[in-house]
Amino acid sequence: KSKVNKSVQNVKWIDSYRTCFPRMLSLTGERTMQSAILPPKTSHTFGIFSIQFDDQLKNILLCGMSNSLIVDFFVKSTGRTNINEKVVVNIPMYLDQKINDKIILRTLLLSCLTNHYEDLWNSNWNPKYNSDNWSINDDRISTIQNLKEKWTIDFPLKNFFERRLALL
Repeated sequence: KSKVNKSVQNVKWIDSYRTCFPRMLSLTGERTMQSAILPPKTSHTFGIFSIQFDDQLKNILLCGMSNSLIVDFFVKSTGRTNINEKVVVNIPMYLDQKINDKIILRTLLLSCLTNHYEDLWNSNWNPKYNSDNWSINDDRISTIQNLKEKWTIDFPLKNFFERRLALL
């Protein structure tokens, strides 16, 4: 169970990366939980619920875990139709470090699509992520073993097949 730090020290929420969710949940849809990482200087309306942490890795893990099928089922089984802090603090975020590393890498690859996320990539990259690999070999997917600390436009997953594989 994760604890949300309500007092992020010396950082305005508008200057931080935040994990966001649509406030309304679709219990009958294919996916109930959907999240994204908002870049700094981005605002939203009441239709979105967002959360920030002191540690950016927690934002990345929350985004990755909340997009998983397991958490999607967990939230769907609660019967809630709106997301709020009570739902988010019960999302499991801390697994085995090896699994967390895979979640972090895939979330970065799915989220860091533009230069607005360059700082998120650069400040959270770890060389150990290069030891990761896809679960299948297919010509439609790019390698994830030659990534670097400094973000480039070549890193993000752009085609449907790669993005779907990373979500799985």
